[in-house]
Amino acid sequence: MPIHNLGYRTWPWKRTPSWFRWWSIAENGFRISLKLTWVKRLMFFAWLPILYWGVGIFFYERFVERPLGGDAINFQVEQERPRRNQQRRRPPSLQEMLEQAKAQSGGEMSDKLQSQVLADFLKNRFSFLPMSNNLAERVASGDRSSWRVTFWTWLLMTFFRYPQATIVVFILGYITPSLIARDVRSRAFLLYFSRPIGRLDYMVGKLFIPAAFLALVTTLPALVLYLIGLIFSPDISALLSTWDIPVRILIASLSLILPTASLAVMLSSMTQESRFAAFSWFAIWALGYGAYLAVIITRAATGSVDFSEAMNDPAVVRWAPISLYNCLGQVQTWIFGFDTFANSWPCVLTLILITVVSLALFFRNISKSVHA
Repeated sequence: MPIHNLGYRTWPWKRTPSWFRWWSIAENGFRISLKLTWVKRLMFFAWLPILYWGVGIFFYERFVERPLGGDAINFQVEQERPRRNQQRRRPPSLQEMLEQAKAQSGGEMSDKLQSQVLADFLKNRFSFLPMSNNLAERVASGDRSSWRVTFWTWLLMTFFRYPQATIVVFILGYITPSLIARDVRSRAFLLYFSRPIGRLDYMVGKLFIPAAFLALVTTLPALVLYLIGLIFSPDISALLSTWDIPVRILIASLSLILPTASLAVMLSSMTQESRFAAFSWFAIWALGYGAYLAVIITRAATGSVDFSEAMNDPAVVRWAPISLYNCLGQVQTWIFGFDTFANSWPCVLTLILITVVSLALFFRNISKSVHA
């Protein structure tokens, strides 16, 4: 039976633009990673803290935002009422501090004085909260109109810095080590580059996979938490006063996603064994945090200060670049407005260097594997 019309033929289907070829790599890798059981569990745990931080926003809108001396004070007084036969002296409640300040000021309570009283109350009663000193200092430096922005940004900053940063370490440590190492070991580059896919397309596609997961566990939950705050707020003034918070969330997400995703794929491209890449990934985080913790302990021991004071000591903060975890936290603290750029620029420079060097080494390793 003869065969007719042999040779090149017209492609009858829709063509993919050349600048969008990386999407096929990213989509396939993301779909495979999403099928893993532990990835689903980690994403569940990444969204779980929204419940706790949402309660914080609800508490602020329900009790703190109301006029001081009203339901907010009565609620806290009821909670602070001493039990019978309780001999130890309790610290003063917010109402008692307000009455004392009102008596000292001659019966008038300005917004500035209310902010100072609330800041003192936070320092005395909520010192166990993470970065409570930063919150109290910012409350004291503003007036009543800035309380909502201060509390919301503080909640989102701690949301990024503590639960989400921990999830990032584990989810990238589970997904990324085999992402490039598997291709290097199986010589899958021969299949990729036999098609119209360049090295930059391959890099962007592979880099998009961890970046997408990080956005799902950091950016999206933070935006949902912001929407929860808008739902609990009484009027449109909350949106007008907090319009910059989504911008801060996006910038904080970029400062987290770019260096961590770049570092993770670079480590995966340096070896054929994914376990070596995973060990290197966790070692960087653990050793860096351990070294920074040693600096804090040394400062607390030699400076005759407690551990919390040593953590906020400018002499200790300068050592933050040795720890990727603390470096990210310092940059996010600056992005959300709780620190100055003068204290954060070494960490900003460190994250930029990590991103640039990691991408350069990633491109070099890919090129070397192709020509090997």
